[in-house]
Amino acid sequence: MKLKLLFCFLIVSISVKSQSTKDLKDFINKNHLAIRSVHKHMIGLNNTAYQTTFKELLKKQEESVKSFNDKPTSFYFAYSVRKECLNFLQKYSKGSLEYFELTDNEKKEGGKLSDALYSKLSKEDVKIIDALDLTNPESINQLLLTIQ
Repeated sequence: MKLKLLFCFLIVSISVKSQSTKDLKDFINKNHLAIRSVHKHMIGLNNTAYQTTFKELLKKQEESVKSFNDKPTSFYFAYSVRKECLNFLQKYSKGSLEYFELTDNEKKEGGKLSDALYSKLSKEDVKIIDALDLTNPESINQLLLTIQ
């Protein structure tokens, strides 16, 4: 009986863990679409004043991808990217943003986050992002912004 109970507990634990990993992966990959949308609007509006902030978004998105195995850290960076993308799109986009809106669960998890995180980006990664020509629509294609 105890063995059956333990086995059931392990199955449920594995299922919950894999679901949370899938949710985080989907969250990060959806951010990639939000970043592309911001980039497209930034180019269309010729908004060069936002380039520094956008490069910080790219760094945070890469951080979220590289720290995927450290879920709280990865979620922290992904959450901050999504919030900033939404702020930009709400200000400059005329289309629907429903797809990019944060869900109640994401907002709840975002409320638990701490700023005490460390960077997984190398100096080379930072240099590459800082050197990007954001007026070129293809410029962000060379970055690792999604999880396969």
